[in-house]
Amino acid sequence: MSTTSTTQPDGRADRLLDEATGGAPTTRPQQRSRRPSLPLVAAYIVFAVLLFYASGGTLFIASILQQTGHLPTDRAWLTVLFPNGFGNFDPDESGHVELVKQDYLTLAMPWFVLCLVWEALLVCRWMPPEKRPLHTYSFNDTIMSISTGVLYILVSKIVLLNWGSALYELIWDNARVTSAFSDVEDPLAWWVSFFLADFFYYVYHRASHWFSWLWASHLVHHCGEEYNLSTALRQPATDFLTPTRFLSSLPLAFFVPAPLTTFQAQLGLLYQFWIHTQVVPPLPLIEYVINTSSLHKIHHARNAHLLGKNYGAVLSVWDWLGGTLEFEHLEGEPIYFGIVPPLKSWSVVWANFCHFHYMATVQRRWHGLASPFVHWTPPGGRCPKLGMRLNPEAKFETPAFSLSFRIFIFAFEFVSVVLFGIYISYINTSTWSFGEKSGFYAASFAFALAAFSCMGLLQSVEGIHTARRALQVHRAWSLFLLLAGLAAFLWAWLADQIETRRVFMRDSIVVMFYACFCLSCLVWLQLSLRSKARPEARDLVCEEQPSVQVFQRDLTKSAANIERRAQAKSRSRRSKNKKLQQLQQQEQTPENRRNLAATTEGSIASRQSCSRKKRV
Repeated sequence: MSTTSTTQPDGRADRLLDEATGGAPTTRPQQRSRRPSLPLVAAYIVFAVLLFYASGGTLFIASILQQTGHLPTDRAWLTVLFPNGFGNFDPDESGHVELVKQDYLTLAMPWFVLCLVWEALLVCRWMPPEKRPLHTYSFNDTIMSISTGVLYILVSKIVLLNWGSALYELIWDNARVTSAFSDVEDPLAWWVSFFLADFFYYVYHRASHWFSWLWASHLVHHCGEEYNLSTALRQPATDFLTPTRFLSSLPLAFFVPAPLTTFQAQLGLLYQFWIHTQVVPPLPLIEYVINTSSLHKIHHARNAHLLGKNYGAVLSVWDWLGGTLEFEHLEGEPIYFGIVPPLKSWSVVWANFCHFHYMATVQRRWHGLASPFVHWTPPGGRCPKLGMRLNPEAKFETPAFSLSFRIFIFAFEFVSVVLFGIYISYINTSTWSFGEKSGFYAASFAFALAAFSCMGLLQSVEGIHTARRALQVHRAWSLFLLLAGLAAFLWAWLADQIETRRVFMRDSIVVMFYACFCLSCLVWLQLSLRSKARPEARDLVCEEQPSVQVFQRDLTKSAANIERRAQAKSRSRRSKNKKLQQLQQQEQTPENRRNLAATTEGSIASRQSCSRKKRV
């Protein structure tokens, strides 16, 4: 039975207070459950509306209205359905609105940002303390989630890496089973593609938690130890290195065309955005049919008895049929999120490639060449219980960063995500050639990878000395990626005859400006760390005062040392007892008994003779 305590506050503050008062237990007055205030209710309503727009609710309604012939063609109504459509949903001369062939993930990015900000305010400021989730928001975890999302968008736009689309078209043109669903406007084709896409996503999702090769990319989505809307943005940038497409989308090529499959894939991803929040309570009446945030919370848990549950995307019927449906219960032990063992890093590059390294160096020792096609645990191995060394309850945290370092990271992330990422996503490349698209997005990906990898490594350091060492190790890698981006731009410039040279030059200048900004920020930080004359250089990375996370980590280390000493004492005590038992066994032999009797008689005789001498 699955359990959680999302409505219970953390008890670590009470334990620390007990220790500060000399061990005397402290009691808090019980708070009466009160009704939420009117501003809080209004905040919940605004959050629900934002989630509705961000999770494809208007897209689903528009599709149903178009299938029934009631989709309004008035621009005002279309603006209500798609406020940031930018004219992409304007009806043509016949009054038809194109809904299938649109980039909905890019259009949803502003809604993602608004939902993230609103949820952070809700769970960290506005909700009562007794109603707040156990896991809310952390600075490093959120930065890493957003960075992985930007890398995912950039990789999806690189034509050379999108081999699944070419293979899909090849299967559809030469090996499709039927052409009955070839019309993308047909309602029957829409619903057939919807159920097929959702079913094969369940098959892929369940397989990705078992086969090591598939888990290598899906691990990115599960490595976060917090559970909020930013977790939905953790998408892998290495899907093109795994056979994910063979289980998720390519089976649909035998039945439906590529535009419908792409549309249903986007609809499934958008729907899964809202189920990554803990603000929405369990919905028991509909959880037998569709997936909810309560069900998906169980899926992200690393508690041993909750592993392997709730794989569905939109429909939870597949979990019910497959025996993997698990409901949330509001009483019992708390739920902890993440992977086993924890990632223990904020590096985006390491998150995308750590399991590939694990397969090549560790797993091949017991599985050999079959490592990508089997489970990644040792033969006969089991998941460690919560609280053990490989599955700890404590989260991975670095020391508290100083204010100047947090401002630097925030500015770096703002330029990298809000300005550069959104600009790259909204670029119109419909008139560009193959060489232009591939070179432009490859260079953008190289720049973003260099920036995010440096930022993740800097967030994972524990002091100014380790920060200097991290910069020295990572400087060569960053310069290599920047030079690779420049080479990709030169290749795109010389490969084809560019007709829209002016537009391409404008976008190239923007990307080059971003590369110069990344390099200048790294140089500034390195010079600041090297400078010994500036008094703030010593405090650039870490605060002088230890944070609560550092204090808890020290307590954990001291507790581990105490436990280790106790085990050593118990081992020495057992060895002493074993030696005593051996001596006792030796004394019980007949020869030892005769020797002991002779010795005893001799000692008695010597005592008697001594006593006689004394009397004489």
